[in-house]
Amino acid sequence: MSSLTISGMNGTATLTATLCREGRLALACATSSEPACRRLAELPGAPPELAGFGLERTQRHARLILPDAWRACGWSPLGGGLARARHMFIVRVHEDGTRTPAEYPPPETTLGRYARDRRWPGPAMGMMTAASMASCRVAWRSESGVAVCVVLTAGLANARRAGDKADCRDGNAGALPAGTINILAATNAALTDAALLEALMIMTEAKAAVLSEHGIVSPVSGLVATGTGTDCAAMACGEGPSLRFCGKHVLFGEMLARAVMEALSSSISWEAGR
Repeated sequence: MSSLTISGMNGTATLTATLCREGRLALACATSSEPACRRLAELPGAPPELAGFGLERTQRHARLILPDAWRACGWSPLGGGLARARHMFIVRVHEDGTRTPAEYPPPETTLGRYARDRRWPGPAMGMMTAASMASCRVAWRSESGVAVCVVLTAGLANARRAGDKADCRDGNAGALPAGTINILAATNAALTDAALLEALMIMTEAKAAVLSEHGIVSPVSGLVATGTGTDCAAMACGEGPSLRFCGKHVLFGEMLARAVMEALSSSISWEAGR
């Protein structure tokens, strides 16, 4: 284990990190609620292709800061779809117990206000979680001038298997169990729209593989879970080497999947050890 003291604009926080043999970083918890902001390329073992990427981590949020408003896709409540993103972030939220789900603002309203209050410039993709920010992990892979970085948080109380009986039968979500796996990913490579969408598939398959390896079971069906009922994922790409594909036969698909699997496995192991 090693500690990194990171100075952000509003304070200093100490991050506990596990460094793998290849130099990738699995990020654990910040000991301060103040932003811990640092360029990813400055972290031990980070590839130079991540120059211009930033990472900010507090007890309330994790934010991946991109060099520019990059092309992105995902189903995040804020900025979801085929879009542009300068910031990709996950916010920890709590129900106060005094209101019904219908009385809360829409998620995109809450997330948009959160970003505006912090004066984050440019378009953003945002997600919510009830999971602890201590579950946050970061992993990356790089080869031949292409790098991919993954930032995720994981909560498992809401585990489900695709095809389980739905909690909401009328198409509208009511009060649902807390627990979400949120995945942010970005690469310096220039992906086609098709490759961006294929990347989301690879991220989802990698997540399902890790849940199977850890024996996470859906309480609805009693079978191995493939995710949670409220998972989100988003992928952004830059203007580097052009890539047409992101499937399991190509190197970039392997890199992305392995980064997701490493980060999520570490996060689940932390959760199991609490």
